[in-house]
Amino acid sequence: NRKKQVGILGSVLPNFTTDSTKGRMSLYDAFGDNWGILFSHPADFTPICSTELGMAEEYMVEFEKRKVKFAGLSCNGAESHTKWLDDIAAYTLAKRGKAYTPSFPIFADEDRKIVL
Repeated sequence: NRKKQVGILGSVLPNFTTDSTKGRMSLYDAFGDNWGILFSHPADFTPICSTELGMAEEYMVEFEKRKVKFAGLSCNGAESHTKWLDDIAAYTLAKRGKAYTPSFPIFADEDRKIVL
């Protein structure tokens, strides 16, 4: 038997509950009845990930029109994620001319149990 593929457009991600920048919550609570995009990044304070998360927030209005929600996930803790939000805002202000602080949750996976 082949395992059901996850990560393919239209597939259902398994639910999990963990700490995030929005407190303890589940992935399904974050997405609700919407399409969802889960950013998985290797670490906080990385330039490419900061750009991606900042630009996702910049275009959030367009995604909301399409009923798409975002969430982030990395192996750093929620406290690190919260500090990173300020860094993302400063980075986008310098590069895009406006500070964009992600309004979506960034989930902590310090034990790497979710990604495995």
